[in-house]
Amino acid sequence: FMFYRPNSEKAASLLWNAEKKFLRDSLDAALYGTPDGSYGFIYIATTYGHTPPGKLASLYAGVIYLLKGKSDSAINFLEKANPEDLILKYYLKGTIARAYLDNGSIDKSVHYLQEAIQSPDPYFVAPHFLFLLGRIKEMQNKWRDALTCYKMIKKNYPLSEEAKQIDKYIARVSAKLGINIE
Repeated sequence: FMFYRPNSEKAASLLWNAEKKFLRDSLDAALYGTPDGSYGFIYIATTYGHTPPGKLASLYAGVIYLLKGKSDSAINFLEKANPEDLILKYYLKGTIARAYLDNGSIDKSVHYLQEAIQSPDPYFVAPHFLFLLGRIKEMQNKWRDALTCYKMIKKNYPLSEEAKQIDKYIARVSAKLGINIE
């Protein structure tokens, strides 16, 4: 226990530098570090993974790998992440779902999406991943499930970005089901 706080403080200071690189879109520098001695998310996650900053570094590393199209590496890091922030926990579930979707593991993706959409965040996390779940249900020809997702967005998240164009998705899926939505 007595090593936890100093390790956590050290990890937090290293994380801050990597986050700056991430925000500047220097993804390789954020992930791997730089020759000048700045550490990247991989180092922080593997060295300090038992601390809250180390777990957050795993989330960042997973997101970067996902952006780079490396879903297996993304899953490896994302499944080790455990952010303290409640909204980030749900974001993590949705991000893992996205990685599994990119990996072709639809059932695992749906499982994580169903957890992500329970987020209490009314503007980003829940509607974003609920929309993704609806799109997957369409890919699976599960039109009623897709319609349910889209109608939930319209009803429960009317101010979200996804709600702005949800009517066209509702109309398309309704047409597939032979439902007149007038």
